[in-house]
Amino acid sequence: MRRSSPDALPAGDQLEDARALATRFPQQPVRPIPLATERELANFLAEVERRAYKQAVFAVRDQHLALDLVQDAMLRLAEKYAGRPREELPLLFQRILQNVIRDHYRRQKVRSAWTTLLSSLQGKDEGEERDPLDTLEVTKDLINVVMSTTREGQDSAGVQSQLKQALDAALNEARKAAKPGALEVQTGNFSLYPRYAPKGGINGWQGTAELVIEGRDMQAVSQLAGRIGTLTIARVGYGVSRELREKVEGDLAAQAIARFRAKSADYAKLFGYAGYQIREVNVGGTEPPMMVAAPMLRAKAMSAVADEALPVEAGKATIGVSVNGSVQLTR
Repeated sequence: MRRSSPDALPAGDQLEDARALATRFPQQPVRPIPLATERELANFLAEVERRAYKQAVFAVRDQHLALDLVQDAMLRLAEKYAGRPREELPLLFQRILQNVIRDHYRRQKVRSAWTTLLSSLQGKDEGEERDPLDTLEVTKDLINVVMSTTREGQDSAGVQSQLKQALDAALNEARKAAKPGALEVQTGNFSLYPRYAPKGGINGWQGTAELVIEGRDMQAVSQLAGRIGTLTIARVGYGVSRELREKVEGDLAAQAIARFRAKSADYAKLFGYAGYQIREVNVGGTEPPMMVAAPMLRAKAMSAVADEALPVEAGKATIGVSVNGSVQLTR
């Protein structure tokens, strides 16, 4: 028979003590941890975006890539952990961002092992041109003529009225010849400013008005510039129209892409592979140059012969397209 400890209390006394403790220290109900709402999640992402972007830029040294990685981390947080408490979001997001950056470097390491850049396969002593830019010289087909006039007087209203009359007369003449694309007209700078005396104070007013004529019909533009008598030619510039540039760039891109594919197939055979897959390719064109303005011409005399056309010589422009990228050789 088991002997009880001398310090043990009877069963009734133990039950009494348990009830007394329960009354003295009542059990508190477990409160659920509040989860983050959609607004709290959005606010958290807005707060952490700038800091995360700086961290990613420091890690990958590429601003565009860093932005993509941060957005990827935000999407993962919103998709997988949107229902977590607000207090856990900072640590979760930091861990996700670090994993995204590590995954990027792992992919880069694998890609470097299996991918070869076409540009690196060309030796320095090869006869081929290393510049990937395919160019073509074309004749400029766009002319831009800026015509202006200057008026002076003691009264600002009078000077403004003179400028308006001269510009209205030029517009009336230009609108008769206007054709969309071939010859287009628009007003340019219109300014009025005071003229100061050597000892201070305003002693008159001076103003300038401009009219811009632009189009692909160079003969019509030059003839119109000769017919306008109230304004004088200030600047003349030439360029390449958007239509011609897009057509030439399309033809050059097709040729460059065909050469890119042919080179990829040749390199695959040289390395003993059956073919290739394009992993990345970039097609770009040269930026359209600004209108090249000719030197300012002298003002035409009011007695000049009517319909005296402006002599034009557009010159040449170079349009280029570059195609470069990377391929993965396949068995």
